[in-house]
Formats: sequence, C-alpha cells, structure tokens
Amino acid sequence: MNIHRSEDVGQRAPQQDRSRRNQEKLLQAGRKLLATVNLDVLKVEDICEAAGLTTGAFYRRFVGKEAYFNALQEACFSDAFVGKARLARGEHQSFEQNLDAYHQRAIGWMRAHQGVLRAVMHRMSGLPGGDNPFVHARRGSDKFLRQTAFAHYRVAPSPEAERVVSSANQLLFGMLSAMLITDPGPYRLTDPDLPERLTRIMIVYLDAFLKPMGETGR
Repeated sequence: MNIHRSEDVGQRAPQQDRSRRNQEKLLQAGRKLLATVNLDVLKVEDICEAAGLTTGAFYRRFVGKEAYFNALQEACFSDAFVGKARLARGEHQSFEQNLDAYHQRAIGWMRAHQGVLRAVMHRMSGLPGGDNPFVHARRGSDKFLRQTAFAHYRVAPSPEAERVVSSANQLLFGMLSAMLITDPGPYRLTDPDLPERLTRIMIVYLDAFLKPMGETGR
C-alpha cells in the first residue's frame, strides 16, 4: 500500500492561516474518531461535526474521504520524524535512559495515531510490502538505536551487528502493533510501566547478541 503526498491525493494546499487551522481541526477530529470508529463507516459529516466545521470546509481541503485518509497518514509519518529528531539529540545519559526515552516516544506516537495506524493495518490485510507508517518509523529509528547500542556495547559497526539491532527494533514494533489489534490484552499502550518493561526486554535481547560481539572485539 503506497502513501502519496499532498497534491497527488486530492489534498489542496492551504493558502492562509485560517485554512491551515481548519485542516488541523479536521485531522485532529479524524484521529480521535478513528480511535473508536472503523474507517469504512466513518462519515465526512461526523468528521466535520467533531471538528466544528461545515462539510464545505472539508471539501475545500479534500476531494473526498480517501484524500483525507492519506493526509492523516502523511501527518502520522511527519510526527514519527519529529520523534526521531528529538531522540537524536541524546539528552539522556545512560543506555537504559536512552532506551526508556525511545520507547516512550514510540508508544506516544502510536497512542496519538492509534486509530489511523489500526486503519492502515486493516487495509494492509496482513500483506507485506508497500509504504506504511510502521515500516517507515522502524527503519527511520534504526540509526538512533544502532548508535546508542554500539556505543554502549563497544561494538564496531558491521552487517551482523546492524542486523541484530534492526531485529530488536522489529520486535518492538511488532509488540506495539499487536497491542493495537489485540486490545484489551495483557499489556496496553496506556500502561504506565510499559516503556520500562520494553526496555528490559530489549536489553535482554541485545545482551544476548551484541555483548559477545563487544567482548570479542576488545
């Protein structure tokens, strides 16, 4: 499933501040509604009512619901990029604190966009491939996680070491995605101790595969 950008999907670029504010109101309304309503039954009228706008305001921005959904996905992509930029600053001192911050950001991103992400998963129908927010976010955050893990374990970059870190990241996004579609389950995205537990899981995994690489390289 490919996600296109503004002009390609019938989204009209906002020309004024008011138009931009209305667009954000519409997108925010959709994010909230999709947390509890299936995309297929979501109506334009419902979106406009939740946003406090008219249907005319909606169609001045989007040619239809498909274009609107693509804009929601584009916003989801952009928000993931913001998270990566914040993490790349390396404000936290210890390895565990870096991982905690990373997991908090990943969970926060999925909570903010959970309805959109769930709709994307339904459309994918379990088929791999294509451009989707999960793959995009994971691949984009691999670099941060590699830098953090390699420095902690004193591992030189190599294809095998990079594969270990990418697979750990894949496990993380797999678990978070499962929480979206199996809610309620043993763990939920809203659990306050979830970042800490994910950090412990990731450290166990990285200890098992990266620590021996660092030891042999000393």
